Amino acid sequence: MVTTPDFGGLPCVQVLKLHYCSSLEDIHPSLGHHASLVYLSVHHCHKLKMIPTVTGMKKLKTLEILDCDALHEFPEIHAIIDRHWSIFTADTIAEFSPGSSSWTSSYSLPAVYSQWWNHDVFLSLIGEYDSKAFVDHLYSTFIQQGIHVYKPDKTPSPGDSIGMSFKNAIEESQIVIIIFTTNYAGSSRCLDELTYIMRCIDMRGLNVMPIFYDVSSSDVQKQSGAFGKEFDKQELENMAKVESWRKALNGVCKHSGWSLKHIANRNESRYIKDIVATVSHRLFFLNSKVRKDFIGIGPRLESLTSELAIGPDDVRMVVVGGIGGSGKTTIASCVYMEISRQFEGCCFVENVRDESSKYGIKKLQQKLLSTILKKEVDVRSDEEGKHMIQSMLCHRKVLIVLDDVNDPRQLELLAGSHEWFGEGSRIIITSREGNVLLSKVDAIYDVSLLSNDEAIKLFRRHAYPEYNLVDEGKWRPSSSFVEAYDTLSQDVISFAYGLPLTLKVLGSFLYEKGKDEWEGTLAKLRDVSNPRIIDKLKISYDGLQPDEKELFLDIACFFKGAFVDSLRTLLNAFHFHPFKRVNVLVKRGLISITNGMFDMHDLIEEMAHHIVREGHPTHPQKHSRVWQWIDVANICATDTKEEFNKIQALYAPNYDAPSNLLKVVANMKHLQLLSVRQHVKEVVEEPLFLSNELRWISWENYPASSFPTSFQPELLFSLILRNGLQRVLWKSFKHLPRLKVLDLHGSKNLDTTPDFGGLPNLERLVLSGCSSLKEIDRSTGYHERLVYLNLDSCEKLETFPPVLWMPKLETLILSKCSSLLKFPEIKRTMNGLKYLYMDYSGIDVLPSTVGRYCINLVFINLIGCDKLERIEGNFQLFKQRCVILVNAHNMKN
Repeated sequence: MVTTPDFGGLPCVQVLKLHYCSSLEDIHPSLGHHASLVYLSVHHCHKLKMIPTVTGMKKLKTLEILDCDALHEFPEIHAIIDRHWSIFTADTIAEFSPGSSSWTSSYSLPAVYSQWWNHDVFLSLIGEYDSKAFVDHLYSTFIQQGIHVYKPDKTPSPGDSIGMSFKNAIEESQIVIIIFTTNYAGSSRCLDELTYIMRCIDMRGLNVMPIFYDVSSSDVQKQSGAFGKEFDKQELENMAKVESWRKALNGVCKHSGWSLKHIANRNESRYIKDIVATVSHRLFFLNSKVRKDFIGIGPRLESLTSELAIGPDDVRMVVVGGIGGSGKTTIASCVYMEISRQFEGCCFVENVRDESSKYGIKKLQQKLLSTILKKEVDVRSDEEGKHMIQSMLCHRKVLIVLDDVNDPRQLELLAGSHEWFGEGSRIIITSREGNVLLSKVDAIYDVSLLSNDEAIKLFRRHAYPEYNLVDEGKWRPSSSFVEAYDTLSQDVISFAYGLPLTLKVLGSFLYEKGKDEWEGTLAKLRDVSNPRIIDKLKISYDGLQPDEKELFLDIACFFKGAFVDSLRTLLNAFHFHPFKRVNVLVKRGLISITNGMFDMHDLIEEMAHHIVREGHPTHPQKHSRVWQWIDVANICATDTKEEFNKIQALYAPNYDAPSNLLKVVANMKHLQLLSVRQHVKEVVEEPLFLSNELRWISWENYPASSFPTSFQPELLFSLILRNGLQRVLWKSFKHLPRLKVLDLHGSKNLDTTPDFGGLPNLERLVLSGCSSLKEIDRSTGYHERLVYLNLDSCEKLETFPPVLWMPKLETLILSKCSSLLKFPEIKRTMNGLKYLYMDYSGIDVLPSTVGRYCINLVFINLIGCDKLERIEGNFQLFKQRCVILVNAHNMKN
């Protein structure tokens, strides 16, 4: 991909990642005024030279740039930004604050850092040093103790600048040891490196330990003595950096370390032993933080590590087995975190069972190769991916975790043989069906369930967190508390069978509940005759309020792995105060939010699916929710005259639905949520019926010519018909009082719009790419709640109705409306309008009404308006600086 497409037709996109696009040279300018974008990440785009001018990214919180070699400048800012931006790059971090006109600071900091460390220790020292023997001795002792140290083979000369390899090594180390010598300050490169290290401390809590070899800490801190003389030489040549260097030298001396200035050579060995012992202890403390939240994890990690037998050059595959909820993934994750730095490449492939069923094995093969090789790898088929893994990784020492494998074929296609991987590689597979994989692996480590003591600690942590203070000596429970709850706790955990997941869910469910509710829960547990785990977990679900239950089932069936922010509008359409209820589900341990996405344990997901299918596991037409492709296909294969009154939600946006879907949907009388796509080329007759209970419709390539006359969904919140075939949206007046989003992007057959007067709460109207659209109903000009209106590339549009009352409109896009010869007539003030796009339109005059009525504009795009002759009036009434982009060669005034 050399250039990105126009992003103007994607108004709701909040997260955009451009990773390993090695041929990408240009990002479409539309990105610069993307009003909904929150997170933009650009990684390893080596040919990218610029990021578009920022004109309207008012919601952007994070811009992340890494290894874009040809990108030398930040994007230009031509807008007032009402948020604080954080921009992370491989070489620079800058911050842009509201009200400023330039980047307020610029200095080196890491872009992003992984939780997996590549090095235990980074040794920072000057290139030509008198302490060489000491450093070599220290380095070899670290290696003997199994501590992985980054020490460059070729240390840069004093005048060299700090390179990316050094920065990456610092970011990937847990501890940095800085060795100060008398001539250390004579190296500008060393001082730059120190400044970078100190900023890493502020950024992510990097651990620093200084060693003062032949200089005192006082001389370093105050830049005095022989050290100070060396520093003075640098001061004359690098005035701009002196202040930051002084700050870094002063700061590093506040960290505890070692002073060896007056130590004879014969005593260096003793100090080296002390340094190595201190570092070892510190590493143990840092790594133990990972274990702190997981009760009982220590001995289980040791057992799994023993099975892996790290060190020998053989390739070893180990299955981590056990029943669902026993902690297999947690243990594999912790081991991965602790040993990953010992391998040339690592990859943790999550949720193999779910991901392979949704997207196929080749997507997982692609992720595996791209992550380990650190470049984008395209896999076209399962068999091709299999051979690519073998040929590309056979000489690499890799660590791979395949999480939740349930089919031997998955292992055959992802790690089919020991010969696929280089010497010393380790493959960890978590699976509930460990015995099925026995013939393929070297060992199976069955995760032991928690002991009674471990179980009670974990349960207490979630049921009454105050008990955590007992271990810290900060709280002593009363005898009445112990009598009331300890016996009950023992009874509850007896039903959990030592399963961490069950203990967490039951404990979270009982948190802040009284003794009577505890006893009631115990009675329910005793009544569950089936020992299945999901029946125990269901007790927590049964304790939810009705709307909380519905929200939980929606997340489990449709939205696991989806970004939370991207679902705000949808969830608000179905649930009252949905995010208060999300917090309840998180507290109950039923869901989690990881990296901004909804997540949950696969057993809890399985429980939710069981609830939806209960009583009719093989008859999806009798389920309340349908989301899997096979179920959609089965329903469409039944008699289209059959009514499907049980189905409330059909959510399958990632599958191509059968051609008769429209007739099937017409029989879903109580449908509320519909999100589907089809690939159809011919227009079909409108359906006889669509549910008036619908609240959300997203139908890509909607095939009908129109909606039925009887369709009056008064609760409809969003109507998205992108690339549809409809000629007319609807034929008669419709009153849709709750509709906020109407998106008809790419509806190439649409030649006119209906009366929008019955949509009083409409906020977003997208008609971009409607290439046949000639006329817009006059009602469009009178919408007091409309915020965003996009008519980009409506090439046949000749007139825009007079703007009678659109006080909240912020963005008006009339780009590439080449037949539009006159600017819309503005009758009243448009104080909300900030962004006006008329580029490549046919207008000849920008009238004076723009300067009179649109006084809050900050950006006007008139690029490519070849017929433009005049910009009338002036802009003295504007309340803030406005950027106008225009080709001036045709203008008379």
